[in-house]
Amino acid sequence: MRSNNPNNNETEECRLYQKIGSCRHGERCNRKHHIPNFSKTILLPNLYPNPSLQLKDRVSSSINRELQTHLETFYEDIFLKLMEYGEIDELMVAENLSSHLVGNTYVRFVSDLGAARAFRALNHRFYNGALLKPEFSPVVNFSNTRCRQNDRGREGCFRGHSCNFLHIRDPSQSLLNKLFRIQREYYDKLYEKRKQFEKEKRKSNIKENENNLENLNEKDIPINQNEEEYENENQIDEKKTTQGQLMKIENSQK
Repeated sequence: MRSNNPNNNETEECRLYQKIGSCRHGERCNRKHHIPNFSKTILLPNLYPNPSLQLKDRVSSSINRELQTHLETFYEDIFLKLMEYGEIDELMVAENLSSHLVGNTYVRFVSDLGAARAFRALNHRFYNGALLKPEFSPVVNFSNTRCRQNDRGREGCFRGHSCNFLHIRDPSQSLLNKLFRIQREYYDKLYEKRKQFEKEKRKSNIKENENNLENLNEKDIPINQNEEEYENENQIDEKKTTQGQLMKIENSQK
């Protein structure tokens, strides 16, 4: 773990940063932000181009549908890109408009390895003209990051988009089902390809070993030389034994 403010001698952690993975005070915060060296969760700050920035406080059913369509288009695109680095467990996009949360996109991978691959691959890359600056995030439980008042429905949160907890517009269940089905099929095919590759590799190694054995000459195998010497010694011993027996017979006849 590392702190974003090495000059800060305070030992108290910033609870908001630990829970949300972001703090409105940033590096000026008088509490410590412990940034993990690795995590299953990656934060892509300010990634989602939230159209609510232009709409401000205008609300209507048609605008709400447009916002939902916009979110789902982005969600599908980024999900399909990120799943290539590792299996995604959950993806979440913040609708907050405050500077430290606007457009923040959180992705939790099934494994640390998937998150590490994504972190390395995305660092200093561009998405829709925006420079990506991925961060390993301390956020583990996404449900603790959500604003409960906003999730309740119509009345929403009295703090509005400036709330420090995440305001999340969830994609439709049908889209989620579709994306996780695509991901499952993608990794099933990948697993089968790896299995087939390992199988072909084993076959190739066996065939290569068989060919090597066929190409070997008997004189090149030390054990054959030893066997030949052993046979020669046995033949000599047998001759000596036979000669000795003949001499004994001749002596007895005399």
